[in-house]
Formats: sequence, structure tokens, C-alpha cells
Amino acid sequence: MLFRAGDRIMTLANSGPYPEARRIGYAAWVTFLGNADAPFGTAEKTEDGLRNFLAAIPLIEKPELRGALYPRIRPIAVDRKEEPASVGRGLQVDYFEQRVPNVSLETLAALKPTASGTATALTVDLPMVKAHGAQFALRFTGTINIPKEGSYTFTTESDDGSRLYIDGKLVVNNDGLHGMDEKSGKVTLKAGPHALLATYFNNGGGEGYRVSWQGPGINKQAIPGAALGGDADTIQDVAIRTLPELTGREKEAFADLSTLLLDKALLRPSVFRAMLDLDRKHWAAGQATALVNAVLGYVSALPADLRTTPSALDALKLGEELAGLLPKDDRDHARSMLKNLGVAVIVIRPIRDQMLFDRKSFSVEAGKPVEIVFENVDIMPHNMVITAPGTMLEVGQMAERMGPTGEAKGFVPDSPSVLWATKLLLPGQFAKLQFTAPTKVGAYPYVCTFPGHYLIMNGVMNVVEKGSAVPASVMVTPPPSTGPSRKFVKMWAMADLENDVKSLSGRSFGRGKEMFNAAGCIKCHTFGGEGSKLGPDLTKITEKYKGEKLLRQLLEPSSEMNEQFRAHVFQMNSGEVVTGVIVKEDASSVNVVTNLLLPNDVKVLAKDRIAARKPSELSPMPTGMLVTLQKEEILDLIAFLESGADPKGKAFGK
Repeated sequence: MLFRAGDRIMTLANSGPYPEARRIGYAAWVTFLGNADAPFGTAEKTEDGLRNFLAAIPLIEKPELRGALYPRIRPIAVDRKEEPASVGRGLQVDYFEQRVPNVSLETLAALKPTASGTATALTVDLPMVKAHGAQFALRFTGTINIPKEGSYTFTTESDDGSRLYIDGKLVVNNDGLHGMDEKSGKVTLKAGPHALLATYFNNGGGEGYRVSWQGPGINKQAIPGAALGGDADTIQDVAIRTLPELTGREKEAFADLSTLLLDKALLRPSVFRAMLDLDRKHWAAGQATALVNAVLGYVSALPADLRTTPSALDALKLGEELAGLLPKDDRDHARSMLKNLGVAVIVIRPIRDQMLFDRKSFSVEAGKPVEIVFENVDIMPHNMVITAPGTMLEVGQMAERMGPTGEAKGFVPDSPSVLWATKLLLPGQFAKLQFTAPTKVGAYPYVCTFPGHYLIMNGVMNVVEKGSAVPASVMVTPPPSTGPSRKFVKMWAMADLENDVKSLSGRSFGRGKEMFNAAGCIKCHTFGGEGSKLGPDLTKITEKYKGEKLLRQLLEPSSEMNEQFRAHVFQMNSGEVVTGVIVKEDASSVNVVTNLLLPNDVKVLAKDRIAARKPSELSPMPTGMLVTLQKEEILDLIAFLESGADPKGKAFGK
């Protein structure tokens, strides 16, 4: 039995239907053997195998197994000499080997790629296409560099359908089943890099795909490879990004990353993100001066129009944080130089798994141009909405009332109180907000209005007098990572699952228990004697909820709430609004937890400073807790909850 299990795991790693499946296979194989000898030996024989092995490392749950991989990963990350990393190093291309009705973003987002790689042109002349069947779809993701501001016409000629998106907007829609057909679209663009996403499919028969552009000084022609770029990682980049995952070898990882950063011939943009992913306690203060100077040299050498790319922004953020290790005068000087590199950019990201922005506040000068880059590095969808002073709660409540129809508008309500807003970003996406700061000095809140988030995920943009010193941003310290993260799957709705939960059989108790952890349930709830007591004990949940009713509680937690665990809204005399679950109350104070994902972060409110209080209409449990789970995993979770922690429950087994 044991040998057969090992064979199945090995087969999954070598020939699983999707890259994600092969990565899970490699992680399971290493765990099964207790070492990486055979898995790594197999993986390094092919580029695809090595790429999947490296991407599998964060999925290996035992930290000692990840740490033991350091001698194998270091040569790939540090000594390997791959093509120079640059803005234009290639588009990411995802290949889907199946028949599709169209190639909209939503259609392909619901599918898993059969293979992924890089491309230097928008074409079907790719190895992955030649090696597979006649029915397939392609998705190209990256950037297009616009040489001169003006009006551009983009054209796709395809058999069958194709679409072209720039900065998230559909520019050309040539979708559908048809022979070779040409369609065009116009868009006005500023000079510099813009997000590009192109899709194509062929449902059999002849295939063809060409993309051209026409604009200021450019006659109609194929888009040259030099204008296309992206963040498609080479194997060396994947290995570099893996170094922070090698538990117990963080000091060596910092030294290796420093070596790459300090040598211009070795420096790659992936180094910035990897160093940012390292726990700050492993950073060596003695190298801070040299590293900050290296960052300054890298960014200052970039053309101004490339200083807002994700890699350049990572470099700026790294420089700012490294400067924090310097003595005060040196720190202030370094941060001033970083700030004056030509483009004032504020980068904001959510803290993974915590439903918080990584900045509590930032400041801008009144009447000055501002560019905010919001990059969603979390596993949930998020947006960023900047509101007029004092209107954050109003805007958040309006977004909640939009209901399921709000998704089409990115959960951004139509309101004069909304000053600027990004679209709803899926994991891995980023968006820019470019505007002139208000001339009126004040506190302008920013908030994520995705359902269930606005009471917790918010901050303040402080507009200060023009010409005055701009205070440093107030950063949020990320809590220690609790393990590998999961990827976004889908915004699940009742219609997707309600028929399946009516009669559950053949489910997996073990996987259901695993999903109880993965979905974050265990952080707030007790089940079978394990977990936290911040929320109701779910061991006997079937006494009240089962089947469709239980599913609705998971997908729409505000539809019905347990009064004992209802959140309360407190209006303080200072004007501050605090929302959270009451964990303790006495004659003089109220203790509340404002974020159930951070149960130890208790806020004490003095009663003589509370102006008003009322129960919240929203559940403290956020919407979207299941967005990283596959359908089968959700069904296993529901079967697990209905079992009352009994592995012999009727939903398990055949």
C-alpha cells in the first residue's frame, strides 16, 4: 500500500494535468520520502520539472524539509547565469488545452493552465502549442511600452476569437467562433509602460493570430518584441524568490541576496521582492549602507517612465526599509534621496491573510501630483477606495448594500464621497491611482469596500500644507507567516454549490479538517475541542444549520448572526469609529477585538470616551473566506462541519 501511494504521488509530480497539480505532487513526494533526493533528481532533468519543483517548495509543510533544500537551491539562485533580468524580458503565457466558448478574462480565470511559459511576441508559434492538441486557448500577460503619448489603434486578426486589454480595459473584442477576421479599437495612452493582457482561442481547424498597432510616428505594424515585457520569471528568479522559504537558513539567504544586490552584473529585480519577503530580524544592519546605495544606483539608472513598474517599486520600498537600519542623519538623507528620484510613488499592499493594508497612514502635500500603486499580494480580492473626510463608514455601508450585483462595479458605490478608486483586484493584480492631492488639508480615509472588509481594512491619507515636511508613513508590522499561502480560485455563490450540498457522500474527513484550517475557521472557532473561542463552537452546528443553510452561513455570514458574537460599533468622543467583538466589559471600559484574524490584538475603550455605541448589522466574519478553496474542498469542509468531528460520519467513505 505504501509503495503504491508513493507511485501515485510520483506520477502526479511528473505528469499531473496542470502545473499546480505537479507542484502539489512534488511537495507531497518530498514529504512522503522525508527528503528531496529523488524528487529533485527527477525535476532537474527538464526546465518544466525544475520550475515546478521550485514553485512547490512553499507547499512543503515541514520547515525542516524546506530548510534542508538550501544546498540545492542556492546554486540555482546565486550561481546560475541566466539571461539578464529587465523590464522587457518576456510576456507570461498560459496555455489551456480545452475547448472554450470565449476568451473573456472571466472565462479563463475559472480555468487552470495546462502549461505556462514566456513569450517575446503575441503569436501562436509557441512550443507549447506545437506539442498539444488543436483545441486550445492562450493568455498573454505583461506590459507594453508606449513610446509617445497619443491615440493608438490596436488590431487583432484571428481564427477563432481574440481579445486585447490594456490597463484592464477591453480595447479590442474579436471574440467568438469565426474564420480569420480583423477588428480594431482605439485608446489614448500616456508614454511609458501599461498593463497588457491578450487572449486567443482556436476550437479546431485552421489557426491564426496576429496583433498590430498604429500610433504617433508608427504606421500599422506588428507590435515589436522590444515593446513587450513583463514579470515572467526565469528559473533563476523562481529560485531567488524561494530563498526566504528555506526555514533556518534565513541569514544565509540574506547574505546571498546581498551578494546579488551589490553586484550590478548579478542584480535581478526578483532580488528586491525576495529580500522584502525575509523576516526583518534576519537583516544585517552592517550592510545597510552598501545595500541602500545599490538600490539608489539601480533606481536612478532607470528611465523616469520605468520607475513605477512593480520591480522598481519593490526596489524603492526595500531602500526605504533598509534606510531604517541606519543612524538618524544617514537614514533621513537616504530616504530624501529615494523620494527625490523623480516620481513620488506610494506603494500599498494588503498583509497576506490578515485583511489589513500594510500602511495605516501616509501623507501627501496639498495640490501636488500623487501616484498610488495598490498591489494585491493577498489570497482574497481587494480594492482601494479613497473617500472624502468623515465618509468612510457611509461609503463602506453603501458598498455592503450593493449585494451580489456589486461585483460588476468592483463594489465601488456611485457616491460623491468616493474621490478615487481602483477596480476590484484579484490576487496578483495591481492598479495605479494618479491624481492631484486635494487643496484642502485634512484626513482622507482609504478603505477596501469588498464585502465584510471595510470595518477592518482601512487607513488614512493625510493631506498636509503645501511646502511643509511630509511625515513618514505609519507601517503595519506583518505577523509571522503561519505557512504557505493558497491561490485565489473563485468568488463562490450559492448557485455554484447549493445542489451539491443537499446530499454529500464520498467526502474526505482529512481534507475537510485541512480546509477548516486553510479557510481560517480555526482562528476564531472551536471544533471538536480544537481552535479559538472568539466565535461560536461549531462542533454542534448541525443543530441549527445544515446543507444549504450551512453553505449560506459560509458564503453570506451577515444573513443570520449569533447575537453573542455580534460586532458593535463605537463612536468615540475624538471622532474615531471602532468596530469589533466585545470580549470583556466592566464599569469603566470595553475590550474589543477589531480583527478576528488577529485575536490577540485587543483594544481597550474607556467608557467615558465613548460618545455612542450600537450593534453592527454586519457579521465580524468576513465574506470571501472560501475564495481560495476548490469546489471539492468546500464540499469536504461542509461534510467535516456536519460530521461533528466524527470521521465515521455518513458523508465519508463510499
